[in-house]
Amino acid sequence: MAKPPKKPKFHEPRLPLDGAEPEQSELLATPPVAKPPPPTLAPPRSDSVTLDVQRRKPRLAWQGMDRREVAATVPTQVVEIVRPGRAIERAGLAPQRLGAREQPLPPNRLIWTNDNLVALQTLLDEKDPETNDWRYRGKVDLVYIDPPFMVNADFVADNTIDIDFDDDGLNVPVKKEPSLVEILAYKDTWRQGLDSFLTMLKARLALLKDMLAPTGSIYVHLDWHTVHYVKVILDNLFGYESLDAEIIWQRTSARSDTAGFNRIHDTILVYRLTESVYRTAVLAPLDSGYIRDKYRNIDTHTGRRFRLDNLTSPNPRPNMTYVYDGYPPPENGWRFELERMKQLDAQGLIVRPAGRGQRLQFKRLLDDDGAPVSALWTDISPVNSQAVERLGYPTQKPVALLERIISASCPPGGLVLDCFNGSGTTSEAAERLGRRWIGIDNGKYAIHLARKRLIQLHGQPRPAEKPHYDYPECKECGNIERKERRQKSPGNYAVRPFTVENMGVYQRAEEWQD
Repeated sequence: MAKPPKKPKFHEPRLPLDGAEPEQSELLATPPVAKPPPPTLAPPRSDSVTLDVQRRKPRLAWQGMDRREVAATVPTQVVEIVRPGRAIERAGLAPQRLGAREQPLPPNRLIWTNDNLVALQTLLDEKDPETNDWRYRGKVDLVYIDPPFMVNADFVADNTIDIDFDDDGLNVPVKKEPSLVEILAYKDTWRQGLDSFLTMLKARLALLKDMLAPTGSIYVHLDWHTVHYVKVILDNLFGYESLDAEIIWQRTSARSDTAGFNRIHDTILVYRLTESVYRTAVLAPLDSGYIRDKYRNIDTHTGRRFRLDNLTSPNPRPNMTYVYDGYPPPENGWRFELERMKQLDAQGLIVRPAGRGQRLQFKRLLDDDGAPVSALWTDISPVNSQAVERLGYPTQKPVALLERIISASCPPGGLVLDCFNGSGTTSEAAERLGRRWIGIDNGKYAIHLARKRLIQLHGQPRPAEKPHYDYPECKECGNIERKERRQKSPGNYAVRPFTVENMGVYQRAEEWQD
């Protein structure tokens, strides 16, 4: 009987030790295994964002970051020309015609618009009718903006008016509450949250950059909500190395009823356009301990404290190596030019040495000295409920804050621009310091308020150009107290004429009543 054929034997492949390759015969004996299909790439999501990132230059991404808002130039309607202290003269139908003859309009402008992006584009495209040159493109010395902080809330104004209602001689005090139109100051709500806010601000920052002069700078005032996002946008627009300062302004004191760490400060980001940015030193009063250690000398004639300083230039200056009153110059030259040395000598500020071989010294008065202001500002109080300058506008900033910024970054006679003008603090501070200004806002109430405060500034006493202080010393404890010396006002403010204009929001020319 024939034997049945033997079934072929299949052996499990022996796994090699230590990761060695299996033998070829063993591989052939292994049953074939089907390869899995290659993975298919899922279609990109509609809400995805793709962007190029250069090495060492990280970027910020959000929905709508590449969306470009279309902003076309619109006609400008001059509603009125305000000449504080005189009757208001209104413009005719044509923006450049007043009555029957053409007259130049004032350089200071208060602009109401539905969208400040449109107003900025209109200003960028404006040309001088005589020279056909750009009027503002590349010619703004300082931009300060205090945009919404993205707190997702609408802000209302305190417009209540106290009225004495005479009811049968009782003189009952009542309050007139504002209407819904009067009470809304501005909106800070965003349909798509942070995406909408960043898209809005990026478009306006790009236009503001085009308006800056080569020596110009921009100050962006924010708080903790979005400052870290906006800084990255500014880094991309101006360059990471163009950050001049990150100013911390302590706007209030710590509160005991708040859990955790109090948020008591705002942040102001300062960027320059070029290396040739305009800057002037801002000095703060010296510490009493420093005064006690350094300013030990007191002038017997004036009673003013001073310290002796050398007249040597810190750097070599060949043009300052002149002989003054028989005294040879130091190795690096004198600190001052010859005419300035003569002026200081006539004022008694050049001290001649008692012995031979010693150099001239400079009498540095305490009133003329100060410590450079750091990026931490704790000496400017906010506009609280008891402040004299309070206007009832939410998020109103103090004039002293803007005066410091303008003094430091805008040359005399320069141009300041604020496209989130609010209650007009920037416009008033620029007017006080003699700078030209342009204020833009989307709210009609804000334009009314800025116009009103500029009119009220006219005729007010102007403070002294430079404050002077007395430093009495306590004989018992040795502490030195700083007291501002009362000085006579050099005169009253004479607010220059300015225009109230509409851009994209047109109406019949009529006087604006408060």
